[in-house]
Amino acid sequence: MQVLSSKCLIRPIHYEGLQRKEPLEIPEDALREIIFNSIVHKLQFGTWNQMSIYDDHIRLWNEGVLPEDYTVETLMSKHTSKPRNPKMAQVFYRAGFIEAWGRGYEKIMKAFDKANLKRPEFTVEQGGVTGVIYREIVMSVRGDKQPIQTDIKPHQNRTKTD
Repeated sequence: MQVLSSKCLIRPIHYEGLQRKEPLEIPEDALREIIFNSIVHKLQFGTWNQMSIYDDHIRLWNEGVLPEDYTVETLMSKHTSKPRNPKMAQVFYRAGFIEAWGRGYEKIMKAFDKANLKRPEFTVEQGGVTGVIYREIVMSVRGDKQPIQTDIKPHQNRTKTD
């Protein structure tokens, strides 16, 4: 969180009365919850969790599919928590990082709604769970209305000359 906060994310400044406020562009509690979920629910064997930070979004992937009979929609409603890493989950709980089981995604969505930001999207892909967190503030600061296309072919923008 400290590295993300200090090197990667924006803290838009505003004032409430005379008090200067610098909240993180993404609700801090929600971002922390997404990261904790990716650790606690990661497959114990396999590759490490992966985070990619782009101008318009953050992508976080952890290896391990959802429990049997669970879908992404199941996670968005009240559900039983089935941590893939029970010992890690117990450590996080005892350290106070986890307050209640099975409420993480609900907390994430409420925090994004409260901040009037687009909700993150979660998908099951490539043998794991991916979370995409949109960075709307970066886009508005830059003046972009649409995300930057990074897959443009090198010759696509050339004009023909005689």
